[in-house]
Amino acid sequence: SAAHLLLQIARDPELATQVVEAGAIATLIENFEGYDPQMKTAALWVLGTCASTDRHGAAAVVDAGVVRIATLSLGEPHLPVQRVAASLLADVCKHEEDHARLAHEAGGAMAIAPLLSSRCPIVRGQACRCLAQMAKYGKS
Repeated sequence: SAAHLLLQIARDPELATQVVEAGAIATLIENFEGYDPQMKTAALWVLGTCASTDRHGAAAVVDAGVVRIATLSLGEPHLPVQRVAASLLADVCKHEEDHARLAHEAGGAMAIAPLLSSRCPIVRGQACRCLAQMAKYGKS
């Protein structure tokens, strides 16, 4: 399936770099709303891998509009989508102060707050990681 293929890419930072270089990020974001929860989770994971690789990858996903998608995904009812969206936002914020500010201005901190009381400890952990990355620049 397409979700399985995306997860294979997400697990390999070298392939994620190729996703950035090929310009495929825009396609993932443009089609995101139509994905089922499994596909959303996979797409967010690939975007997070791209963002975590380096400043260039983070800038590519931010420029493509990932902050809005990730922030909205924090409110999804599916725990895997929430977990990976929180991780993605943390990865976006860790490289640049401007990215952390953008995530904060997009409502990221407010959207992540309810996840701090999630029944899933992994979601809570990713929420804490995300807030820490936003706050490290003093923008929380």
